[in-house]
Amino acid sequence: MNDLDDDYLDNGNGKHDYCALTVNSVLSFSELTADHDVGVNGSAMKPDDSYEFVRIEEYEEDWIPLPSKTKQPLWKHLAEESFLSDLDPNIISSYKRALSSKQLGKDTRQTSLLESARLSSRSLEEQEKPRLSETEKDENKIVLYFTSLRGIPKTYEDCYYVRTVLRGYQVAVEERDISMDSKYRKELQIALGEEKPVCLPQVFVRGVHIGGMEEIKKLNDGGELGEMLKGLPVCESLGACECCGDARFVPCTSCGGSTKVFEEQEDAFKRCNGCNENGLVRCKKCCL
Repeated sequence: MNDLDDDYLDNGNGKHDYCALTVNSVLSFSELTADHDVGVNGSAMKPDDSYEFVRIEEYEEDWIPLPSKTKQPLWKHLAEESFLSDLDPNIISSYKRALSSKQLGKDTRQTSLLESARLSSRSLEEQEKPRLSETEKDENKIVLYFTSLRGIPKTYEDCYYVRTVLRGYQVAVEERDISMDSKYRKELQIALGEEKPVCLPQVFVRGVHIGGMEEIKKLNDGGELGEMLKGLPVCESLGACECCGDARFVPCTSCGGSTKVFEEQEDAFKRCNGCNENGLVRCKKCCL
């Protein structure tokens, strides 16, 4: 056991100091007693009862102590029951009312700021949205651009859906079928912008562009469409028009739909000025 004496230092009082060992000085008690089979007190010891001792010389240089517990704010101390029990009840109630009113005022200010932000963003979106011509932007009506042709089933189904939704609110809708009159297509292209493609259907409420089928569906499902249509004129008749059958157009009475009229003075046919390129005019009974 003489080889163990070099690893211990006498501290002057007859006891050994374990902190003077190097970091790599790891001693296994089982290895030390392998040849002797004795314990610390000299008694016999089983191999299973052996232990391993690890001695470290000093702390690491980068060791950082844990942060101390932060102090509680004053109001948390005041909220403790042990402290409040020693105060005057009038002072406690006054303090609680002041704290509640302060928190309520903070919540009210946050709510007002959120509402103002929503209103400003909504007004900004309305300013950026496309509009109809200057003569129509202030009119109190709904304008629907659609097509009655079934050449493209998806487009026809979207137009049919939007027409059905708007009619369900029983409001007057000015339906402009671009397949019946090319003038409506030009109007829509100018309103949306020359660089944007024309997709049907498109809805304008009070001159402001609302969107197509997807936008109308979202507004209708969320209940916002009903709020948007409040105050608009009510549709007088919910059934099909007796004159045009909901086609919104009838043949021109001047040319009979041929788009040409005969001028007796010039003895020649001229273009009819009362109808469109298809020889049709708007139905005066059902159109706005």
